[in-house]
Amino acid sequence: VAFYMLALICEGPLFRYHCKDMVRVRADIAAMREIFNDEFPDLSEMALMAGLPLELIVAPSLLVCFINFLPAPTALRCLEVIVVDGEIALFAIALSFIRLHEKIFALAIESDELLNAVTAAQAGMYDSQLLLDQAAIEMEGKAGRIRSIRR
Repeated sequence: VAFYMLALICEGPLFRYHCKDMVRVRADIAAMREIFNDEFPDLSEMALMAGLPLELIVAPSLLVCFINFLPAPTALRCLEVIVVDGEIALFAIALSFIRLHEKIFALAIESDELLNAVTAAQAGMYDSQLLLDQAAIEMEGKAGRIRSIRR
């Protein structure tokens, strides 16, 4: 069962993520940069000034579907949504994570403060329902835009 689940994910939402040229990851990071700059302009600018672009904070989580990014119960719920809703859910969950913690992240001035805030937010994200409710709002409002940017 685990093998088939891994195959389903790698051939679905993560198709062309884990290949030599990592085409889809690079395209998705570029798309994420554009979306983050539009959705969180102040936070994006602050993160860039701190030397840590916002999309690079969340991009590693795309490679592993949030498995090592969030506590296990939350990560497994996210994985469920990603399997059902596909790659748009990856973006929606990343956006919702930033949106839920935007005010905390905005307090960081240095890159290490921002990384510490992100790490603390990751470790404390046990309310999977809150995260996925926000992700549903993000998917509902931005799915078309995310698809057009990703192409």
